[in-house]
Amino acid sequence: MSDAIEITDSIRTIEKDVVQLKECMDILHDEVQLQQDEFDTIEDIIQQTQREVQWSHQEIDAAENYMWKYRYLVTPICFGVLTALTGVVYGIF
Repeated sequence: MSDAIEITDSIRTIEKDVVQLKECMDILHDEVQLQQDEFDTIEDIIQQTQREVQWSHQEIDAAENYMWKYRYLVTPICFGVLTALTGVVYGIF
């Protein structure tokens, strides 16, 4: 008879442990649900930052292309103007 009592006590202990485990899992689930909005916000911020970085790279590329395109156009013009001014200044003196 004592074996049956020990088995019954063991089963009750297991049942209590399972109930406590379920309560812990419920608490954990509730905490995750509470923080889900924060996780979503962080994820949205990361995605927005990625889009802004991509846009910035495009702007930098466009500015670099613009700079090189007009550097080769403006530099000869400036050189020509300076040469002309030098010639005029030397012509006056």
